[in-house]
Amino acid sequence: YISTLLRRDIAPDEETRREFLSITQEETEKLEELVETLLDTSRIHSGTFAISKEEVNLESLLQRVIERAKARAEHHTILSQKTILLPVVRADARRLEQVFDNLLDNALKYSHGGTVTIDAQVQDGKAHFAVSDEGDGIPAEEQAHIFDAFYRGHRPATAKTKGSGLGLTICRGIVEAHGGHIWVESLPGKGSVFSFTLPLKESA
Repeated sequence: YISTLLRRDIAPDEETRREFLSITQEETEKLEELVETLLDTSRIHSGTFAISKEEVNLESLLQRVIERAKARAEHHTILSQKTILLPVVRADARRLEQVFDNLLDNALKYSHGGTVTIDAQVQDGKAHFAVSDEGDGIPAEEQAHIFDAFYRGHRPATAKTKGSGLGLTICRGIVEAHGGHIWVESLPGKGSVFSFTLPLKESA
C-alpha cells in the first residue's frame, strides 16, 4: 500500500489514499505488537522480564476485559461468574489485562460458538481465575507443551487459525512474575479451562 501511494504514475483520490493509510497503520500496529511479543518472550527466557506494580481494582479490571471480549464475540456468549467482590491488589494492570485478553482470544478462536465463561473467586489468600470454553478440547499429549514458546499443537483447528504460538508463553511469564501459577484442564470434545492464581499479599 505504501509503494502504491509513492508511485508517480498514479494519483489515488482522497478516499482511496485514506483507506490505504488506514490499512498501513493497522498492519503496522500488528507488526509492532508482534515485535513486542517476541521481545517479551526473549525477556522471559533470559530472566529479565519485569512488571510494574500499582494498586489495581480487580473488579474494574475484570469488567473491562469482559466488555472487550463481548465486542469481539460474534458467535459466542460471554458469561461471568464470581463468588465475592474482588479486592484491590498490587499488580501490573496492563499485564493482567494482557493475560485475560490472550486467554479470551484463544477461547473465542478455538471454539465454534457456544459459551465462554470467566470464573473468579478468592480462596486461601489467592484470587483464582478461570476461562473456560466449549471447544474441541486439547489432547493430553499436547497439554504438557501448550505453554511452550511457538508450540501450536497439531489439531486441525489450530492449523486453520493464525497465531504466533507465544500468547500462552507470555501469559505464564506474567502470572509467574506476579507469584502466581497457570495451568490448563481439558478433555477432547469437552472444551478447555485455563486457570491461574494471583496472590493477594506480596511476599517479603
